[in-house]
Amino acid sequence: MIAYIKIKDYTNEKAFCIPVNYVQSNQDGKFIYVAKQNGNEWTAERKMIKTGMDYNGIIEILEGITPGENIITSGFQNLNGGEKVVF
Repeated sequence: MIAYIKIKDYTNEKAFCIPVNYVQSNQDGKFIYVAKQNGNEWTAERKMIKTGMDYNGIIEILEGITPGENIITSGFQNLNGGEKVVF
């Protein structure tokens, strides 16, 4: 008999965490898209990130984004930087 057990033995009170499926990657590294306001329009901006631990579908973001940025959570799979976004 074989059993697989996950033990959460790591905590970081100051961690910024998002669902792991929002994180994309390419040859340059891992990134997410955020919405940036330019006048009356919103555009997508690719933000390169550094990730930490992940657990149960949530991943820790160590570098690359700051609290208050608007992470694009829908339609980001076919998005390119600079494209207009609508809420």
